[in-house]
Amino acid sequence: MAADLKLTNEGHDSLNIGGHTVGTRIVTDPAILGGKPVVRGARISVEHILELIASGASVDDIARTYPVLAREDVIAAVQFAARHLHGSSWTELEIAS
Repeated sequence: MAADLKLTNEGHDSLNIGGHTVGTRIVTDPAILGGKPVVRGARISVEHILELIASGASVDDIARTYPVLAREDVIAAVQFAARHLHGSSWTELEIAS
């Protein structure tokens, strides 16, 4: 499983995973995958990386499978997702029939 990911909150809005911080690794561009967040230069979406982790892949598994990705790219993708979900809330709606 993805046991090598450890999420810590270093204060303020700064999130840190395994000592790595998001820099310019995650980008969005309307011309690339419809504007989804992707790893710079790789055309691999944050969404895809999260799906791989959810299916049991580790950071190292993903980096081995996609040689264009550094281990830090995978960690940056998870951190990006965490930052964008921080403070989010979910509401379940029931549709009356």
